[in-house]
Amino acid sequence: MGRCLRFICFLMLTATGMSAAVIRIPADLETIQSGIEAAEDGDTVLVAPGTYYENIELQGRAVCLLSESGAESTIIDGGSKGEVILIHRGEKRDSVIDGFTVCNGTGYDQGTAPRIGGGITCRNMSSPTLRNLIIRNNTALGINSTGGGIIISMLSSVLMEHCIVENNNSFAGGGIGVYYSAPVIRDVVIRNNSGSELGGGLYIQESKEGEFENLLIHGNSAKYGGGIMLYSRCESVFNGLTLTQNSSSVSGNGMGLYNGSVAEVTNSIFWDNASKEAALIFGGALNTLSICHSDLKGAETGVALNAAGTLNWNEGNINADPLFADPANGDFSISEASPCLGSGEEGCNMGYSAETVTSLMRAETFQLLKTWPNPFNPVLQLTFRLDEGAETEWRILDLLGRRVYSSGRVYLEKGEYSRSWSPADHCSGVYIVQLISGKSMSMEKVTYLK
Repeated sequence: MGRCLRFICFLMLTATGMSAAVIRIPADLETIQSGIEAAEDGDTVLVAPGTYYENIELQGRAVCLLSESGAESTIIDGGSKGEVILIHRGEKRDSVIDGFTVCNGTGYDQGTAPRIGGGITCRNMSSPTLRNLIIRNNTALGINSTGGGIIISMLSSVLMEHCIVENNNSFAGGGIGVYYSAPVIRDVVIRNNSGSELGGGLYIQESKEGEFENLLIHGNSAKYGGGIMLYSRCESVFNGLTLTQNSSSVSGNGMGLYNGSVAEVTNSIFWDNASKEAALIFGGALNTLSICHSDLKGAETGVALNAAGTLNWNEGNINADPLFADPANGDFSISEASPCLGSGEEGCNMGYSAETVTSLMRAETFQLLKTWPNPFNPVLQLTFRLDEGAETEWRILDLLGRRVYSSGRVYLEKGEYSRSWSPADHCSGVYIVQLISGKSMSMEKVTYLK
């Protein structure tokens, strides 16, 4: 996987020019939940490194819940007392959770209905931004439970990016469960999850119009659909998947389609998913799987049709060992010798790109030495060191990922560099600054006070 660590500077301002509040945990308030409850729309709850034994709820607030030092060092532990994070009051994209490990959840208790969302429960038309999270070691307890790591349900349009979902389990959707919703899930690693019945990695039911892009799905298992299971009249589009080493005890090792489901797959790799890479499973209505510009082991024979629908084997497909970079150590990006390099649609690469899943990795080719002053006004100074020459860029985004400034990519030799930035006439709000060098990315946080 890519060697990287995101670099974020955030600048806290309101739309009227007054500085929004930054509530620091535990310096200002002891718990994350107390910080959320004290926050107003537009505020940031900034959490110091540590393990926080809490079960939290966003309560419909448009706040940014942000860690100071990233997911590996900032942990929210649910203590096996239900879901770790509950989002169910119609939150929008400006409700942001960024940079935490979410663990030891047992799911949202629906009373007589099965539990859902072991780690994170997002439901009831809620559409927050979930970024740079590690969702691990959660369970949605009980028969017919869904979403061991996270459930996205009931018309929720979550934006989920730069996350790792691992070692979770449930009845369906061991890693991620999607029900009657249209999320955007991109740049996510889904690995080593288990669904005792359906969809070990990703389970999608009765959902249309979701976007699934640049996903690495490996080492997951289920009875049906070890990697991905589309269950009952789904319509899903997948771009840039790598499905490998997933297994099912009955059918659909890499991907399974059931009861009138439709999947369109482009620029993807299906390789070494037990005996068959994908399967169509009859459940009353026929399924359709369309594949183009992808690498599938065994070509058409790698898909078990089971008289349950149609395989559209379209242009640009190949059947060749993708030559992963270092699969023994979990790196399933393609090597420079891979036949998937440049073989995708319009010359792009096939499969998951490790370079874009950068948020949770460490940078080894450069080091951020200092940002000052902190807080700052009017100019932020930035110093960094490159250990080797590389194409380098620093840029500023808003919290929704929209770019407001870019230095442009320029080649810099090995050495130490200084740069500066002033907000000037930009609108007040929360901004993200990223420092990128080669395949690495780094982050730090500062506050602009006006």
